[in-house]
Amino acid sequence: SKFTLLRRDIVDRNGVIISRNVSTYHAGVDPKLVNDKKNFLIKLRLIFPDLSPGEIRKKLDGKKYFRIKTRINQNEKQKLWSLGEKAIKFEPFQARMYTHGDLFSHVVGQVDYDNYGISGVEKYFDRELKDKKLKEQPLKLTLDSNIQYLIHKELNDSILTFNATGGGALLMDANNGEIISLVSLPNFN
Repeated sequence: SKFTLLRRDIVDRNGVIISRNVSTYHAGVDPKLVNDKKNFLIKLRLIFPDLSPGEIRKKLDGKKYFRIKTRINQNEKQKLWSLGEKAIKFEPFQARMYTHGDLFSHVVGQVDYDNYGISGVEKYFDRELKDKKLKEQPLKLTLDSNIQYLIHKELNDSILTFNATGGGALLMDANNGEIISLVSLPNFN
């Protein structure tokens, strides 16, 4: 197939990364491989203090594979791995990272859990972003991160000043129609 699960980077006009795929993991447990449930629970609580021990214990008694946490970071993976518990399994997973937080949220949009573009540039260019042949070259937008940041800040200040519910700003190069900045507030993350 000509499509890949990986998505290409999205960059601004200066090559600054706006959106990129990162490899992350889900952490699961196979209860059948847990020897000492009490000990196992204690170890897990040390790494993830916010996990409910009652819920985990119930799942451990259930004998069915379950996930303890989705999208763990490298640090959490390392800690879990160092427990030396063969019951803990790591499922590789591709996540989309937006390097500027919500600065481009309306334009770039987002992907769903399975890495399909569901809004904005991610949706409109979904096929191109998953094209294997183009994997190494990023999708370059005409946007400028620095200008986007400045306009975002100004627009935000104006909304506060005028007590407005929202606002929008568009900066376009009149010579060629390129969109340099597109901001819509309030934005989403």
